[in-house]
Amino acid sequence: MHETVLDLLRKLSREAPPRQTAWRRLRGAIWLDHAQWASGLDTKAFFERFIQRGRSESNLALKWKAGVTLPSRYSAMALEKLLPGTEAMFDLPLYELLADRPLPPTFAVTVIRSMRKENDYGWEWHFPGTASRCFSVRPDDSDGLVGIGSIWSLTAIVALVRQAEVEGDGLSHIELSKNMYRVLPAILRLPWMAPSTELLKDCINQIRARVPLSEAMFDVDWSVIARHTADPAYGASRERRPLDLQTDRPFDFEDPILDAKLIRGSEVKRQQMARERRRER
Repeated sequence: MHETVLDLLRKLSREAPPRQTAWRRLRGAIWLDHAQWASGLDTKAFFERFIQRGRSESNLALKWKAGVTLPSRYSAMALEKLLPGTEAMFDLPLYELLADRPLPPTFAVTVIRSMRKENDYGWEWHFPGTASRCFSVRPDDSDGLVGIGSIWSLTAIVALVRQAEVEGDGLSHIELSKNMYRVLPAILRLPWMAPSTELLKDCINQIRARVPLSEAMFDVDWSVIARHTADPAYGASRERRPLDLQTDRPFDFEDPILDAKLIRGSEVKRQQMARERRRER
């Protein structure tokens, strides 16, 4: 279990974790937007038919939408009876993986084992409710998961990030964290995910920041992610990319990851002295 400085301060102060944490707000928002999308109705008609259901005037749906109150498991179970398949969106392990807190050591491993199986050639990822598969030679290889570009491949990547955090594997944490951002354009293109863009962004940033080395070693160009999200031609998998007419190779899209550059202390001093000489002229 990996505890950050903030985790330790919370423990020392005996601060009770707030109920309306970011991951719980994200769960409520995605569940509600997915349910409305599945219903095919506009917001007003969806609320009246599936939330209010003929009862007296209630602001519950609006409170859920605004994140003032959070839907409960009972709410998800009740809606499942009317809109089958919606409860599964409430139960995604992604939300707890995005919790900014120490996780039980086996939690991420359990999630990974539920989706990844070893075979004669390496490992193979299978995702619930989909025929999509992803093969990898190394157990911590997440590049193929970026190419899948689904809510389940994002879940798998975040699970690998949290596993690296628990195991104290800083280098793996850096590379896996980069792919949390690279997969986002495909995720945010989903109509029921787009409204939660900022909330999902905040949750992913919090998870990355739990290992300071990851936060220090690269920045994220959110304008690139926004462009890729809006670009229907964008596909993270090289097999699905359009061909570059000049090279006849799959087109390389701009990487939203901006790697930090390390320079020697003597070079830092040389650049500082050069700036001072320019100022003196």
